[in-house]
Amino acid sequence: VPEEHPGRMDLWVGFHDISKMKPPAWPLLKARGTDVFGPLPFGTDPRLRPVGVPMFEMNWLIGAAPGQAKTTAVRGLACGVALDILAEEWVHELAGKGDLEALAQVCHRYCSGLDDDAIAYAAESLRLLRTELDRRSVDLKSVPKEARPQGKITRELAAQRHLRLHPLVCFIDEAQNLFMHPVYGDQAREDAAYVIRLGRAYGVILVLATQRPDAKTMPTSVTGNIVCRFCLQVPGQPENDMILGTSAYRGGYDSTVFRPAVDAGLGWLKADGPPQIVRVYKVD
Repeated sequence: VPEEHPGRMDLWVGFHDISKMKPPAWPLLKARGTDVFGPLPFGTDPRLRPVGVPMFEMNWLIGAAPGQAKTTAVRGLACGVALDILAEEWVHELAGKGDLEALAQVCHRYCSGLDDDAIAYAAESLRLLRTELDRRSVDLKSVPKEARPQGKITRELAAQRHLRLHPLVCFIDEAQNLFMHPVYGDQAREDAAYVIRLGRAYGVILVLATQRPDAKTMPTSVTGNIVCRFCLQVPGQPENDMILGTSAYRGGYDSTVFRPAVDAGLGWLKADGPPQIVRVYKVD
């Protein structure tokens, strides 16, 4: 508890395996709305206390080995965004399994597939995001300074539809299939890096998820400026540090210790607070 004293420690002992404990219901199950300018429910800590995460002005990187609930984490965030009436949502599920298909009815852009058409659609989305960023950077200057404190977009500003400065959140699940594509990959990486560098100031948010986190599929030009990271079970130290950041493994943030399948849904979260272990809410 460093905020009280550098030598003070809070010790908690759990008597049950967290993977066998009944998880609490998703808090938004009966919600009438959300606010992406504030924290969204994401999961629970080992004591089953709720953990909220930031969305606005943040980009996300989520990684895991296959079958470790990576898409469940994406789905929870995407459903939370969908419940904000101001938010515009784009969803790209590049495995073709249809895990996010229910969101198609509330998305402005949606695709599912591993074929060239789906990859081309996702690449086009990144190009459109880049164009949208350029437009917003010009239009925001026309807004009176008193309406944008510290030059930032507020919820009150986003609610003025004619300004078109509302939150725009783009999800790309299995992003490695886009960034490794022989035709669209290079430009997609360049566009993604551009959006991540500049988007947070203009309400444009990018959420990338991958089961193959390596330097080729997730280059530092893309990941270097991503703040929010969630790493579920991965096979080794390189994959762990690719998601959580350099030296995370050496610092004790080790997602290789999670048991495949048994601990699906458990991961290390690095967001706007100290890193912590979180079990994501299950949203079917």
